[in-house]
Amino acid sequence: MDLGPLTEVVEIGNELRRNALDGLGPLAPMVTAAAQILTAALALGALAFGKSYWAPPTGLSFFAVRVGGLLAGIGLVGLYVWSVNGGTPLAFLMVGFGGILTGAVAALVYYYWWSLLCFKCPGRKTVYVKGLVLTENAQNVLAGKGEGVFKPIGPPPSTAIQYFCGTNTVADPVWTPESHVHAEMRLVTRYLFFMVPMLVGLASASFALTQPEYKVEANTIFLPSDVLFDFKKADIRPGAVITLEDAAKLIQKRKVTSARIVGYTDAIGSDSFNKLLSQNRAEAVRTWLITIGGLNSVRFSVEGRGASEPVAPNTNRDGSDDPVGRAKNRRVTIVLGD
Repeated sequence: MDLGPLTEVVEIGNELRRNALDGLGPLAPMVTAAAQILTAALALGALAFGKSYWAPPTGLSFFAVRVGGLLAGIGLVGLYVWSVNGGTPLAFLMVGFGGILTGAVAALVYYYWWSLLCFKCPGRKTVYVKGLVLTENAQNVLAGKGEGVFKPIGPPPSTAIQYFCGTNTVADPVWTPESHVHAEMRLVTRYLFFMVPMLVGLASASFALTQPEYKVEANTIFLPSDVLFDFKKADIRPGAVITLEDAAKLIQKRKVTSARIVGYTDAIGSDSFNKLLSQNRAEAVRTWLITIGGLNSVRFSVEGRGASEPVAPNTNRDGSDDPVGRAKNRRVTIVLGD
């Protein structure tokens, strides 16, 4: 998939994902399942109890947390349905990246408004929210034109917060009720823009790790070589287990008795090297499917075709290298029933 300027970023993300899978090895499913359970628990907990450490300190907090939990829960259910209906690792990776980035930016915005609108009175632990517009009463008090409706305790206040803290924390004589509600709504909306995308993004990133990376067309399974092997090598990567296991399940489900495994490379290197490399890679896939995938009853034939039969250009029209095209040409196909 050519995403223009984002292509390189996506490739870096894909490689990081594959390296993470290699590092986790057989623990990958457990680690990603734990991440999914954690995000689901946070969403369900917010929905059930209406409490969150990061919730805005307003009368709308209970409402905000529950709405955030509901929206995040809907998003997580959508991700799960998408995962069992063929969502690709790349798509989950992009949703995860977008969600985490959006959540991170929204978190900074939320923190800015929190620091702008929230405060504590001296000697008190409660966090309060100030309004956006002073009442006429507060303006007169702060301008030294009178004591106002509520006489502050101690010296005359010089700020709205001092006036608030000196009136037994009664907001109405300091800020207009409408502006106080608007301030609370600003915190609530920014909290939701931070909480929901972050939870959905983290869950999507975990789904990206455990989604098998292959394509099926008719009776042919297409496996990207970059998923299975390191560059110029024919040893199965530890992170390829998820993809190969899913391919083996598909072969079993279709009750295949024979299949042909064909390896291909890009155009870098000599014809003899590429043909041998593609042959060895096809052999490695066959060995894995038989010894680990449990397909010892399936008759596999193996063939290496090197850089022949490319499915995309290896170079651009100006003769420069086309890494995206070359990546598409590096593949192993499993033709079922042949």
